[in-house]
Amino acid sequence: MSKLAYCPICENILEKQFKKNGFSIGECVQCGVLAVMDQVDELNLREIYNAEYYEKDAKRYVVPSTKSRANWVRRLHLLEKCQQQTNRGKILDVGCGPGVFLEVAQRGGWDVCGIDMSPEAVFEAGGRIGADRVSNIDLLSLDTTEQYDAITM
Repeated sequence: MSKLAYCPICENILEKQFKKNGFSIGECVQCGVLAVMDQVDELNLREIYNAEYYEKDAKRYVVPSTKSRANWVRRLHLLEKCQQQTNRGKILDVGCGPGVFLEVAQRGGWDVCGIDMSPEAVFEAGGRIGADRVSNIDLLSLDTTEQYDAITM
C-alpha cells in the first residue's frame, strides 16, 4: 500500500499523527484536516466493510438511537443552511451505510439516493428509503451524467 503524502483538501503536506485500526492518520500542516494516509483500493474497502462489520461493529448505525437520529437531523439542517435554493432537490449520500441520514432527508422533502460498498448496508438502506434508491457501488463507478443538488459523504 502506498502512502498519501498530501492533503486531499488543500494539497499541502500531511504529517503522520497516529495509527487507527492499522491505518496511518495524517494531519495537514495547512488546514488541519485529518486524512487516512494509506491508499486503499476497492478490494480493501470491501474487506473492511464486510458482513461482519454490519453484524458486529456497526449495530449502532443499523438501529440508531434517538440521540443518533437527532445528530442526522442536525446535519441535514446544516446542509440546508448552506444551500442557496429554497426548494429541496436531489441528494446523493456516498457511503450511505444503513441509510439513516437518507431517511431523515427523505422525510424532509429531499429526493434521495445513496451508494455504499457494503451489500448489507445497501440492504438496510433499501428497507428505509426504497431499494431502487440505493446501489452497491463505489464512487468511481457512479454514473457521472446524473446531477445532484447536494452530495454528502
